[in-house]
Amino acid sequence: MGEVKMPGAYETKEGATFLDIIANAGGPTRFAETWQIRILKLDGQVTKFDLLAYTEGLSEDGTPDVDPGDAILIPEKTDMSVFSGIRI
Repeated sequence: MGEVKMPGAYETKEGATFLDIIANAGGPTRFAETWQIRILKLDGQVTKFDLLAYTEGLSEDGTPDVDPGDAILIPEKTDMSVFSGIRI
């Protein structure tokens, strides 16, 4: 959900990783707040993930586990100083 190129529900193969799922959705858009990603679990738990720190090698943690029925939320940037001609 959120700021990916093609948000929606996806059927994946066994063993699909977090990055596989994000890639299937077309990846984050330029409006994505990639350091505030949330994985919403079926049991109500919320797992936070910082994709920016992961890609820069600043995170010791690997990518989060995503189970069937989980949702990945990539929020929109809240920084209003970033110009977006599309939003006007």
